[in-house]
Amino acid sequence: MASDQESLTVIAPIYGCHDNCCVYLFAEIEYTEAQVKWLRIAQDSSYLGLKENEMGPLVWLNDF
Repeated sequence: MASDQESLTVIAPIYGCHDNCCVYLFAEIEYTEAQVKWLRIAQDSSYLGLKENEMGPLVWLNDF
């Protein structure tokens, strides 16, 4: 069944500290009018103790 619905993909924060000053986890989400798909999960690299030039701001988690 072919669908002509447009989809939108966003990266949204999903977990952080209780006062919203820090966000640790993000999700790449694709959604249409009928469906929401969680594509992948990332962690903020600044909380991994990595050097700034070592990686981008998000580290995508494999096999999550």
